[in-house]
Amino acid sequence: MKKVLFLITTLNSGGAEKVLVDTVNALPSDSFSITVQTIYNEGFYRDKLDPSITYKTIVNHKDKFLDRIKLKFIYKVMSPKYVYQKYVKDDYDIEIAFLEGMPTRIIANSSNPHSKKIAWVHTDVVEYFGCNKDYSSITEQEECYSRFNKIVCVSESVRDRFCKKFSSVTDKTYTIYNLILGDRIKNLAEDLIENVHHDYPILMGCGRLCEQKGFDRLLHIHKRLIDSGINNYLWIVGDGALKGRFETYIDENNLNKSVTLWGFQSNPYKYIRQADLFVCSSLLLHLVNTVSFLYAVNHLKIFLILLRYFREARSQFFFNLLTYVT
Repeated sequence: MKKVLFLITTLNSGGAEKVLVDTVNALPSDSFSITVQTIYNEGFYRDKLDPSITYKTIVNHKDKFLDRIKLKFIYKVMSPKYVYQKYVKDDYDIEIAFLEGMPTRIIANSSNPHSKKIAWVHTDVVEYFGCNKDYSSITEQEECYSRFNKIVCVSESVRDRFCKKFSSVTDKTYTIYNLILGDRIKNLAEDLIENVHHDYPILMGCGRLCEQKGFDRLLHIHKRLIDSGINNYLWIVGDGALKGRFETYIDENNLNKSVTLWGFQSNPYKYIRQADLFVCSSLLLHLVNTVSFLYAVNHLKIFLILLRYFREARSQFFFNLLTYVT
């Protein structure tokens, strides 16, 4: 039986976190002894892990003040090699860094000479600068990736961008699309949303409320439609740091009756199924999970995408109408 480690920052309500949980739960427990380890012990998806999976964490989320200090030491003071030796240090056959940034840096500095090391890349590493902050330089970042046996990218466009930034490790890269549990998604999409009545089309966005998801421009588009006399509702499913900013914008522009922020939902598919128009406003992601969800739900008649790169979505999935807007 192979011992496999998946290292990720948290199991919060994000796309990569959900993909990780779905992936490890689908792996046969008689062939793999799986450990999921987080840097910080928080997140909705912790309770969604199969009982056969071992869960570990580095910072245990007991005292916020002490946790903040410990995280500061891990990210800014301790060497990644020391972090690995102190907090990971098990004899794994396969070690997987399932997110860019610190998980990748830690596994790249593994002291286990026998393990196969795999890095997972979910985003556009050229445009998204957030993953750079965990390294002292771009050179160090590329050196870390060079220590992996394989580098998995979640789409061809993500892979193209990764290879553009780190040309020396191109031969290690592969594309593996995220696992989509189609039958399960279809069943969840049949759930009803209580007390929802609408007279106008529903525009729908789904994802974490952060800068790179582009929901601010989705709100602006909604307001322009309303101001132009085109009545519609806007639903956004997801939670995050920008929730307060969006609530302020909604209040200041008198959009409370037409915009609903549903927050994080464990079953977003029932909301997607109710929508008339799905808007993917992400600034960075090339083949987002939600595109695949839409394919599984197989309900929407129109799909609007505001991505810079959309060819792959168009070639991988069929929609009645796929529109690209700059």
